[in-house]
Amino acid sequence: MLALTVAVIVLAVCGSAMPPVVRADETAYLPFYTPPSPLPPGRPGDLIRTEPSRLVLEPSGQLGAFVGTGTRIMYRSTDAQGQPVAVTGTYIEPDVPWPGRGPRPLLAYAVMGFGMGEQCAPSRMFNQGIHASLQTGFDVMFNLEEGWVATLLARGFAIVITDGVGMGIHDSRSPQFLNRNAGGAALIDAARAAMKLPGTSLDPHGPVAFWGWLAGAHAALSAAELATSYGSELHVVGTYAAAAPTDIAPVLPAMDGNFLAGLLGYVLRGIIASYPATEQPIWDALTPRGAEMLANTGRQCLLLAVAEDDDVGVIGVDDDGVMRTPRSLVASGA
Repeated sequence: MLALTVAVIVLAVCGSAMPPVVRADETAYLPFYTPPSPLPPGRPGDLIRTEPSRLVLEPSGQLGAFVGTGTRIMYRSTDAQGQPVAVTGTYIEPDVPWPGRGPRPLLAYAVMGFGMGEQCAPSRMFNQGIHASLQTGFDVMFNLEEGWVATLLARGFAIVITDGVGMGIHDSRSPQFLNRNAGGAALIDAARAAMKLPGTSLDPHGPVAFWGWLAGAHAALSAAELATSYGSELHVVGTYAAAAPTDIAPVLPAMDGNFLAGLLGYVLRGIIASYPATEQPIWDALTPRGAEMLANTGRQCLLLAVAEDDDVGVIGVDDDGVMRTPRSLVASGA
């Protein structure tokens, strides 16, 4: 959280007078991240396409390095409604031997959540280290989990990082943020896809563990719960989940009106993407400023959403003065 706090302070103080560190050319990603339509036949975890992925800790690639080789992957998974979808991610093959006993373990890794815009996808952030562009405002994002990944990689773990359902993919869908079924399935299927890559050091029956922090922890816990039914062929040996947000509705009032207000947009957009019938009731529940926030967060990475959407009164109230939360909207038949 220290890195996030420092980055937010820098962004808030410097504002638009601070030039971008790097201008990422997102158009270069479109051929890979545009999913085929229709999807090719297959099963969850089947690879759709792959390509080499440049891994850097910062844009120049000169300050430190990952001790591994990256492969960008697109694979089949299932969404919140159980429908087949294409999901992207990154597999990293370590350059160092596994120092432990038995086959090399695979960590299926979900990140904290870097934003809702497709430019914020983890698999793109590992190519840049720092993303900066002016297309959606002064949009800056740091790969806040690269230190964890680099450390685990140096210790010999193979790692596959999922972007999650709807994240990074170039189409009209939004990420299904904090959806249990989608998050767990994407992580399990990332492990399956990694096992099917040719030329890796993985044993197809080797140990698999799920790893995540914050939103990533939510996905990791979901994967652990779903593994016996959805991914029973995987040899799951453990799960690390830190600070998992497992009950969102009670904390929404505390998020409104401060620097966390922009994160409400992620929660609401995740609900809309997962359950389309809630879209209009959610829009109807928002104040004008809330509607602006919801539109903006669909295009932004985390730091810009935190810096811009810190106003009060994002979510409206019912006639009796009770805040209308996503849970109350769904419970009322939305």
